[in-house]
This record gives sequence, C-alpha cells and structure tokens, in this order.
Amino acid sequence: MKLKNFLLLLFLSLITFDLSAQKGPQWLKDAVIYHIYPSTFQDSDGDGIGDLNGIISRLNYIQSIGINTIWISPVFSSEFKDGGYDITDFYSIDKRFGNNETLSELVKEAHARNIKVCLDLVAGHTSDKHPWFLESKSSKKELRYSDYYIWTNDKKQKPKKYVQSIQ
Repeated sequence: MKLKNFLLLLFLSLITFDLSAQKGPQWLKDAVIYHIYPSTFQDSDGDGIGDLNGIISRLNYIQSIGINTIWISPVFSSEFKDGGYDITDFYSIDKRFGNNETLSELVKEAHARNIKVCLDLVAGHTSDKHPWFLESKSSKKELRYSDYYIWTNDKKQKPKKYVQSIQ
C-alpha cells in the first residue's frame, strides 16, 4: 500500500472511530486548550524572545478567557535549527525560555488558577547532537539506542525496516 493511501485510510479511520470507546482522563472531556508557541508569546526580559516567565505573566488573562489547559510547544534544550523540535536534552529547559525551576513555577502558578499544563514532548525529534542519535550512529548494534533511528547509505531508497513497517 502506498504511503498516501495508507495515510488516507488512517485519517478516515480516525474520523469515523467512536470516540466514546476511548479511555482518557476525565478532565480532557471539558478541556479548553490554548496553544502557546513560547518564542513568540510573551517576552519578559526584553531580549525579543518569548519565555516561560512571559507565559506566567499572562496566566490571569488566559484564565479570564475561559482556558483551563495550556499546550506549550517544545521548550527543551535545542539548537533551534528546526523551531525547537531538534531537541538536544529532554531533561533541561532551553536557556532562552528560562530553566527547570521556571518551568516548575509556571506549573505551580497555572495549577493555582486551575489551568493544566501540557508540554509538547517530541521524543521522535532529536538533534544530531542528542546522545541517543550519537549512540545510534555507532556500528555497535547491541547499544541501547542502536535502533532508535533508521540508517541507510542510499539517499533514494528507503530502509527496508521502514518500508516493512508501513506495508
């Protein structure tokens, strides 16, 4: 099956699937979600880049318009060659946005206003500087992250592992 047909079939399946059959957190049923791309949301320190303190400063406004959940695009350490999706460290906040303590403060302040915080965790997107990627490049196949990435020497041919997984 061609990828285009597969994606169309997947899309049709998703829109016709009975959502009541899905189990999920009860709060999600009534969630009013506000998406925040931090870099352009609110700059608190005048450097021209939005940050976590900027988001904190706008929580009262967010609450006042009836939002009960914020979804924040990636704020993890990144080289920002791919809009923050090229993560170099999933355990630390990129310094342009603040630090881990600032994130903890944001969550605390949001929860004080009954606002849930969802972080966009993009584990499938890493920088070529990320430790998982670097280990996967090794020729040793028994390493923990050896199969986290698909490798091929031919730029025109998809790796067999990838082709088999979508057929």
